[in-house]
Amino acid sequence: ADLLRRPAEEAIPDPSLVRMIRDTREGGRSVPRLRRRVQHHVARGGEAHVVDVTMQCLPAGAAGDDDDATRPGCGGVVTVLRDVTREVESAERRSDFVASVSHELRTPLSSIK
Repeated sequence: ADLLRRPAEEAIPDPSLVRMIRDTREGGRSVPRLRRRVQHHVARGGEAHVVDVTMQCLPAGAAGDDDDATRPGCGGVVTVLRDVTREVESAERRSDFVASVSHELRTPLSSIK
C-alpha cells in the first residue's frame, strides 16, 4: 500500500527492469494495447535467476485516474514476473546431452561407413 501511485524506481530495485517498464509505457502511447515479453537476468541472494517478464499497457483511465481518462494511449503498465530459472537450466541440460550423444555416435558411425 505504501508504494501505490509511486514511481517504479521506488518499488523496483532493478534499474534495467524499470527502464523496460518505462519504455513499454512510452511505446503504449502510440500502440495502446502494447504487450512485451522478455527474459531478464536477475541476481538475487548471490544467485543468478532468469525471469520471464510480461508487460501489458493499461488503457488510459483504467487505473482510476480521471486525468488519464481524457488522454489516449497507455495509462499504466501491468508487469508480471515469473522465475523460469529451472526451465532454462533443464533446456540447457537437454541440449548439452543431445550434443554429447550426437558427438559420441558420430565417430563410430564414421568408422562403420
